[in-house]
Order: sequence, then structure tokens, then C-alpha cells
Amino acid sequence: MKEIYGFNYQQYGNCGQFALLNALLLLGIPVTNKQAHIKTGITITKSTISGTDSKNIVKGLKCFNCKAIKFQSDSESDTKKSIDDFLSKNIPLIIGCDNYDHWAVLASKKDNKYYWLDSADEDIIGLSYWDEIEDWIKYEDEDDYKYFFIAVKPKESGYSISNLNELYKISYKNEDLFFTCGEKLNDLLEIFECDCRANYSVAKLLNQYKETIIDGICRLYYYADRTEIEKLFNDYLAIAELYNLKVDKEIRVQALIEFTILLTLCLFE
Repeated sequence: MKEIYGFNYQQYGNCGQFALLNALLLLGIPVTNKQAHIKTGITITKSTISGTDSKNIVKGLKCFNCKAIKFQSDSESDTKKSIDDFLSKNIPLIIGCDNYDHWAVLASKKDNKYYWLDSADEDIIGLSYWDEIEDWIKYEDEDDYKYFFIAVKPKESGYSISNLNELYKISYKNEDLFFTCGEKLNDLLEIFECDCRANYSVAKLLNQYKETIIDGICRLYYYADRTEIEKLFNDYLAIAELYNLKVDKEIRVQALIEFTILLTLCLFE
């Protein structure tokens, strides 16, 4: 199985795993599709045949240190109120949609529209009015409608995307970065050891030493394509800004060395 993170196209049947990946990546928790299948206890073959139910999604979320809050109602107004409340707190929602045949994610609300993530959709990320969302998530049960979602709340404070509009812009301005967002976030979290105790902006640090790092690589490897290195550097910088990553001041030098090594290794891929 190819190792990919969220913000990517799903395979047939594993929408549950990709909804989980997308929700977690919004919260700054990069997880691969292989890890998602393992933690939900559903193989790729089984997901193709019978999909993934909410119990297994909840099981997977708990493995990644998140609290899964189930919501079920037959009231549209109560559902909308709860959705708006969770999204106002930057808590993404894994939604049952298409008559419970599919899983997707509600990520944020902007004015009267809702950002969604759906790895089965051509665009993956989009923005829709409530009427469209309501029609998407309602389940017709005899003469009534029902609504169901799972709120994904991390047990510890961390780094999450608070400005979905920036992610939306990346999706159509820099498709390669959008698809590799999880991979690059994972690199940055490891190199800069980002946690809640860190206090210095990773983006600020990278901006301060951008020219020094790029010039050093180009001097050491005369055949290096400066434009390519700058693009890769700027992609990592965009992710650091998107998640507002922080680094402890005491490890700044070591982190910059490791980041420079990472960029250099990319020349040989």
C-alpha cells in the first residue's frame, strides 16, 4: 500500500480512513493511510467490500489521542447549531453523508458557507452553503430525516489549521504542496520538535535564514537547481505558517542544520 497522508484521493471503499486522515491533518496530526487502516482495524480489502462503520472510526481516533464525540439527531436546527458550535472551536467533524454510504469532513465555517473535505471528490476541498450540506448529510428514515457526525477533539493542545481559506488557496495554487501537506508537516514536527512548550515561530526562523541556507546548498552542490530548492523551501515555509508551528529557542541551530540536510537530500531523490 502506498504511504500517503490526508488531503489526497481515496481508494474505492476507504472513505472512512481518509475522513479520519483529513480530520487529523486539520488538527496537525499527520497519519498515513496504512496507519489509519491498522488503527481502525479494517483492511483495505475489507473496506472495499463493506466500508468502515462509526465504531471503527472512533476506535482509530482514540489511537491517535483524540476524543470522538458522537452526535445523532432528527432535528435539522439542532444539528446545525451543534455543527456551528464545534466548528467555531476549530473541532473538525467526520460526517455521515450520502445516506450513510460515505464519510467526509466538515472543517470550518466562513460567513454562511462551510469548508468540507471529501477525498472522493475531484476537488477534495470545497465551500458550500448550509442547504447543500444539509442535503448531503441527512439520512432518510421512512418519513423522517436523521443526522450523524463524529466531532474530533484532540486530548492535548497542539497545532491545527485555523484559517481554512489559506488551505483552500493552496489546493488550487500549489496542488503538489496540497497533496504533500501531511508529509511536510511530519518532517517539520520531527525536525523542530514542535510541542506546546515551544515559543519561537518556525516560519520566522526559516525566513531569517532562508538565503543563507539556499546559498549554502548551491555553493556546495554547483549542479543544484536554485529555483527547485527555493520552491521546496517555500513549500515547507508555507506549512510552518499554515500551522503556526513553534520551536524551542534552545534547539534552533540544530533544527536548522537538520532542515538544511533534509533539503540537500531532496536533491538526490
